[in-house]
Amino acid sequence: MSTTPLTEVRPSGTAPSPFAGADICGLAGFVLPIGAVRSVFEDDVWVFTQVIGIPAYVAKCARRLDFSGIINERWKTVAKEYIAAQMAPGHEAVRTLPYANRTVRVVNGLYAELLELVRWLNWLTA
Repeated sequence: MSTTPLTEVRPSGTAPSPFAGADICGLAGFVLPIGAVRSVFEDDVWVFTQVIGIPAYVAKCARRLDFSGIINERWKTVAKEYIAAQMAPGHEAVRTLPYANRTVRVVNGLYAELLELVRWLNWLTA
């Protein structure tokens, strides 16, 4: 039996996100008025206040997904990728994952989940 140590594999951090540069509203299939400002993946706050068709009962605060509270930049990217994957389960980077969620999640549900993600990811960082 050999006791040769295995080489450690470390992420290089150079691989871009499969969602890099993506228009989040377009990714999710949201309809916006002409000329409306669109959030992109790299933004720390994704704004959905002008999305047409979001029910009136969805609170205004739940129409903004704020990732800026996540301290660690790598965890922030992970959170963005997770939320983007929940919004676009048909995206080519998501649909090939064997246990990925196949149901599109609504914004207010993702808002609540992001609040928990911020807490948990900051706890991991600490």
